[in-house]
Amino acid sequence: LPVTFKREIQCLVVKEGGSGVFCCELSKPGAPVDWRKGRVILKPGEKYEMKQEGCLTKLVINNIEESDAGKYICKTKDSQSTAELTVQGLPPSFKLPLVNQEVTEGNSVVLRCELNKPAPAVEWKRGGELLRNGDKYQIRKKDLQVEMKISDLSLDDTGDYTCVCGEQRTKATIIVNERPISFLQELKNIQVQEGNGVTLCCELSKPGTPVQWKKGDNVLTSGEKYQMKQSGSTLELLIRKSQPEDSGTYSCVCDDIKTTATIIITAIPITFKQKLKNQEAVEEGSVTLRCELSKPGVPVEWRKDAQLLKEGEKYQIKQEGRMAEMLIRNLTLTDAAEYSCFVGTVVTSADIKVRAIPVTFKQEVENLEVKEGDSGVFCCELSKPGAPVDWRKGRVVLKPGYKYEMKQEGRFTKLIINNMEESDAGKYTCKTKDSQSTAELTVKAPPITFKTKLRNQQVEEENSVTLSCELSKPGLAVEWRKGQELLKNNFKYQIKNRNSIMELTIKNTQLEDSGLYSCIYSDVKTTASITITPIPLTFKMGLKNQEAPEGGNVSLRCELSRAGVPVQWWKAEDQLYHGGRYQMMLRGKIAEMHIKNIQPEDVGEYSCVLGEQKTTAEVNVRAAASVFFEKELESKAVMEGKSVLLSCEVSSANVPVTWKKDNTVVEEGGRYILKKKGPIHTLEIKKLYLEDAGEYCCITRGKKTTAKL
Repeated sequence: LPVTFKREIQCLVVKEGGSGVFCCELSKPGAPVDWRKGRVILKPGEKYEMKQEGCLTKLVINNIEESDAGKYICKTKDSQSTAELTVQGLPPSFKLPLVNQEVTEGNSVVLRCELNKPAPAVEWKRGGELLRNGDKYQIRKKDLQVEMKISDLSLDDTGDYTCVCGEQRTKATIIVNERPISFLQELKNIQVQEGNGVTLCCELSKPGTPVQWKKGDNVLTSGEKYQMKQSGSTLELLIRKSQPEDSGTYSCVCDDIKTTATIIITAIPITFKQKLKNQEAVEEGSVTLRCELSKPGVPVEWRKDAQLLKEGEKYQIKQEGRMAEMLIRNLTLTDAAEYSCFVGTVVTSADIKVRAIPVTFKQEVENLEVKEGDSGVFCCELSKPGAPVDWRKGRVVLKPGYKYEMKQEGRFTKLIINNMEESDAGKYTCKTKDSQSTAELTVKAPPITFKTKLRNQQVEEENSVTLSCELSKPGLAVEWRKGQELLKNNFKYQIKNRNSIMELTIKNTQLEDSGLYSCIYSDVKTTASITITPIPLTFKMGLKNQEAPEGGNVSLRCELSRAGVPVQWWKAEDQLYHGGRYQMMLRGKIAEMHIKNIQPEDVGEYSCVLGEQKTTAEVNVRAAASVFFEKELESKAVMEGKSVLLSCEVSSANVPVTWKKDNTVVEEGGRYILKKKGPIHTLEIKKLYLEDAGEYCCITRGKKTTAKL
């Protein structure tokens, strides 16, 4: 017999933390049962106790929590009984309370407590004041842990702190102890060279605390030698212009603590801060040798080569502070030597060079004016006979030869320039080792004329034309004008100067380029007439015969003599128009017609007509071999609103096909997409309507494949 429930289990309401008992009575004593919460089978243990006495069976749930609420099932082999457990929750309370703490000022402290269950919010208070999360108080709640970190504690932070959760609260006392004064940063030993400033620096743990500075046992006071500074907790002692006797032990003392450091001031070794410099002077003049020592008041010695020099008429020796000087008067060429200044074992040396008195011009070169083709002579007188000179034009040194002759007689020197040209004009310089004299050469030239004049020309439009003339002299700049208009070098006009030949090229001539053109230099000019004649309308390139496979494309192309002139296209006696399989284009001088998907009936003569002119070519079509369908269309059933793809394969890739629906031709466009990939032809219909249902066929060369949609 099946086991049934004589008495079902009843719904229970239990307080959180208590125990609850589900009980039922079975039709058979000792019949096996499963207890479940939802779908989960319960196992006996501390939480759940299962008891069975005869027909009675019980489930005891201990230490009830809110999560124990739900549906419980007692299940036999044949039937089951279900009841609801409702848990009456207790408010959250503190499982671990706050603990009193004692800390030193300047540190941080963390107050921490733990709830027995999650709570929506807790508050922190100090006395009656509500504390907010920020830099000072950092409040955190993670699961049941609640904590507050108090940063940078001061003595004022001593007090009672409370964490409040609903009606529950926990309190702790924080005691902040004063921090003992100490040196956070000690003084450091220093070694410097005399004359430099020395700064000793240390830092106390508490700002504003008074201190004493000492050298050994002597208390130091602020004045010219020592300067004491205190900024917050940072303390400084500055020793100005240190001397070796400032070496010693220095201390900073605060109550019963102190920090000490040793200062060592090293004496500056005597050196030359500024050494002697090599110099060059002119004979009969004077020169001063000067050097600077690292210390004042140290006596020096002066020597020429190895010989010790004494103060006198020739040598004047002077020493002030760190500077040592020696003046050498009335120089002769024999005074050129190495001079040295000694202090102890340290020495600085320099070379003195004596330059002979320079060669000067007693009579300068003078300006010349010479006719083109003649010779010219520059002449000057020097202060020393036979002194070597260079003759220069601008910066270029001239060499003797047929063009230039250089002559020197005693103190006189000459430059003869033969066969004078206009390019010889300019500045000429006679240069000695020490000085120079410059004069200007002016060359008088004959008047400029046009050796070859411009000539009248006639040219057909769109060609280029070049005007050319020749001046009597090369390298001159001219102006080109059309009537009164000044012409510039650009894409239209190309202006060239080759020696004395002047050229103007007019590119891509137009009818409006006809007119009078002039080439002008100063007050001379040459003029010619240019006449532009129009291009006759003709075909520059005619049509060519074309052949294409059936279903292919044909392009007919010809070139006109002028751009932008409209043409007509004919097939035999019938005029053709742009559209459908005929695509007509006119780009510049090129006229084109494309015939798409060519058929046997397209064979014939095609003409392009331009006014009275025309050009003709034949078009032939290679008929395709007999074809058949390698793969037929397949009938399909599709949901309204979807897309469908009908596909078939033809035995030849080059034959055209026609798509029909119920004997109506289907054209590309809108929801219909017709595609061809080699021999495979597809018809895709987008977003199907109910009226798209019917019979679809693909036809080629009398062959046909049909499918139902």
